[in-house]
Amino acid sequence: MQASRDRKRKKQEEIKRLRANSRSDVLQLTELPSIDAIHGLEMALNEFVGTIEQLDLSDFQEGDQFHMEEYRDVILSHLEGYGLMFNSFPAVCSDLRRDRVRRFITLTYMWQDGEVTLEQQDDDILVGKYEVDDEG
Repeated sequence: MQASRDRKRKKQEEIKRLRANSRSDVLQLTELPSIDAIHGLEMALNEFVGTIEQLDLSDFQEGDQFHMEEYRDVILSHLEGYGLMFNSFPAVCSDLRRDRVRRFITLTYMWQDGEVTLEQQDDDILVGKYEVDDEG
């Protein structure tokens, strides 16, 4: 047992020694780094930044307002005692992508409030009306 502990201790000391010897020297900056210090860096960065699509701020501005209550009413009106797939609900707004996001947000809140049940089924979500069990 003592021999095993000694071997383990020696191995740890050897690892510490190897790590200490593999450390790089301290980097001492004698001047502030400059983008001109590396030839072509500025041009490469400009090309890289230029490849990113410019964002249109109108994408983040709401053309029509999000009324969660409206989505909630549509969801509840289509759940008549049976489940319905997430993609089967009718769109509330004309922008289908925005509509899916709003529907998902609404369903998340409704699930947290115990109004609906959500069950992942392959690439879709089965939405059901939450039913209180009279027995339990």
